[in-house]
Amino acid sequence: MEVPALGLGKSWGRDFDAGSPWIEFQIPTPNASNGDANPVSMISGQQPFADPYPNPVGYGESMKVSTGGRMLNSAGFVIKQWNTSGSVLFDQAPGLYIIHWETSQGQRTSTSKILGIK
Repeated sequence: MEVPALGLGKSWGRDFDAGSPWIEFQIPTPNASNGDANPVSMISGQQPFADPYPNPVGYGESMKVSTGGRMLNSAGFVIKQWNTSGSVLFDQAPGLYIIHWETSQGQRTSTSKILGIK
């Protein structure tokens, strides 16, 4: 098995004990089960979904994305949507938002991220 280069504070394992595929976890869980509460960043063998970068992003700045997505406010309302990879401009008020990544077919993935706008 080959383990890819991982960012600081991330781990590589199986979503379910002895299951497949191998994935990157946002929260390391040494000597413990990975569990459902650990958000998945990347599934081995599939296109990785971008972490918001940079994060936090400044008001009026852009963020590079590798797939379509939606941005939701704290009430759960969609306030921004993009369909392709590239650069996305953020001109919303400072705060925390939820990003739901989408596949090329427009279906939501199981990966969501929190984005800060400062």
